[in-house]
Amino acid sequence: MEGTLRSVGDCLYTYTRPLTGYGGFVTGSLLVLPGSALVVDTLCSPRDMEAFIPLIGERPVTVVYTHADWDHCLGTGGLNPVRVIAHELTGKRLSERGDDMLAEIERDNPDLVSDASIVLPGTTFQDGLTFELMSGPSSSRDGGDLNERDREDNDRDDCVSGGPHGSDKVVVELVHLPGHTEDSTVCWIPQLGVLIAGDVVEDPFPSVSEPLHTGLWADGLEQWERSASTVIPGHGAVSGPELLARNVRYLRGLMGAARRNTPYPWLTPDVSLEYLDPKTAQIVSKMPASEQAFYRDVHKENVRRVISVL
Repeated sequence: MEGTLRSVGDCLYTYTRPLTGYGGFVTGSLLVLPGSALVVDTLCSPRDMEAFIPLIGERPVTVVYTHADWDHCLGTGGLNPVRVIAHELTGKRLSERGDDMLAEIERDNPDLVSDASIVLPGTTFQDGLTFELMSGPSSSRDGGDLNERDREDNDRDDCVSGGPHGSDKVVVELVHLPGHTEDSTVCWIPQLGVLIAGDVVEDPFPSVSEPLHTGLWADGLEQWERSASTVIPGHGAVSGPELLARNVRYLRGLMGAARRNTPYPWLTPDVSLEYLDPKTAQIVSKMPASEQAFYRDVHKENVRRVISVL
């Protein structure tokens, strides 16, 4: 294994691996309870899940995909999960384009996705889904109760405080939050104050693929900024609410800068990162040259995409 397994506390772990040939790193998460386990994003290959398997033991495993990008969902075959949950658009993307996506990566970088396969979600949702995991010992492999209910709103003011110990079940909330991709979802565990964000949150700032949702995206992150104590981004180090604040500032600045541009700015994108968000630009300036170049390109593309829908 070429990645790094870390304990985040409260029976929570992350596994971070390099995206060899593409640059950067990607992170999957594991919550281990006495009666069940939850894996959020299975990364690139079953090999990436080998670090989690000894921690999971014989517990029934629930897998959640935050979105259908290939670096988040190709290791599921190594886990034998009792259920796989994702947004319905994630299921659609994987069903319609998953095989082609995997074939492309196998052609360009076969070792990265060795033994990978497309495992479709068996449970899907629209706005959101709340389910429970067994916190105490379980006598079955069902992993606890799956209480499906589509959420009509994103109100999180009634979050449960405290840790999972002493409670029979741990509540997991999945919330659809498009912006990075149309199907992007975050995983909120209120009893732990943990937000597993996929690529909806990144360090130093996220990539915008679906610019129509940028405002709602920023609004959603701002709500969790008030309640999350631990934030696990899809790319970047485990952090706290300060990372959410930085991502919100960037997204709001991106919208404002785009509106101040010329009528056809995608021809000459000239809103620099330094102009839009000097604090984030300072962080980027301290990165290695290759990473600086990558994020400056991401920023230019973000500007182009947001401007294109205004």
